[in-house]
Amino acid sequence: MDQQPFNTSGTVARRGMTLLFNLSSWGWGSIGVLGGCSRFAQNPVVASLSILCGLILIPPIRRFIGRAIGVRVARRVAIGSGLAILALIMVMGRDIQIEEAIEEERVMKLAQEEERRDSILLARYPFLERDSLHAWKNVAGDSVTNPRNRFDAFIREQEEHHVRYVADSIARALKWHEDSIVSARQYRADSIKMARAHIRDSIAQAREARRAAAEQARSLEYTESSGGAGTYNGRTIYIGPRGGRYYINSNGNKTYIK
Repeated sequence: MDQQPFNTSGTVARRGMTLLFNLSSWGWGSIGVLGGCSRFAQNPVVASLSILCGLILIPPIRRFIGRAIGVRVARRVAIGSGLAILALIMVMGRDIQIEEAIEEERVMKLAQEEERRDSILLARYPFLERDSLHAWKNVAGDSVTNPRNRFDAFIREQEEHHVRYVADSIARALKWHEDSIVSARQYRADSIKMARAHIRDSIAQAREARRAAAEQARSLEYTESSGGAGTYNGRTIYIGPRGGRYYINSNGNKTYIK
């Protein structure tokens, strides 16, 4: 009797496919069971179907079903369960998106309502500041043990703070006004002093100019004597035949006087 050759490659391929199928079955089964458990409160029907399909995919349960109804049917059921889990996950994902959108809208509405209440309080108590109001809200929960965190105590404290701030502002404004007056007076006094000094300097310069002009005029004057001679800076002035006046400089040349 001839023996059939053993197909090693086919056996390895079948074992590899079986291992891959078992690993994917464990993975999808765990995803279905965990996803269904996490979403059971939000959507019990979809979560129950996800848990059931996940249990069918887990290899021990799948083998149990295979012994009961046949291996071939069990594999088909496992493949169908995997596809069902995929569809259920998509449904749960859509539910999650819807819930996130609803939650985001709820948070936005709460923020708008909070902003509206803050605006009403700020309009009712003009001395309140928004930052102070938000800081009080963070500690308002401790108002039972700490009376300072109560609303009436907070309002009274903010009003006193506002009164002190207004008084300080008025004091600063008055101080600035007084300093401005003192600075203006000092500036006017300095301006008058500088103007007087400028006038004195101008008068002195004018006097010096007049004195220099007079000195120059006196130096040009000469007294006529015999021969038409005069003096100019200690030098003898001569009158030429055409009436011009000149003197002899240190070089012995004639220097005419204009």
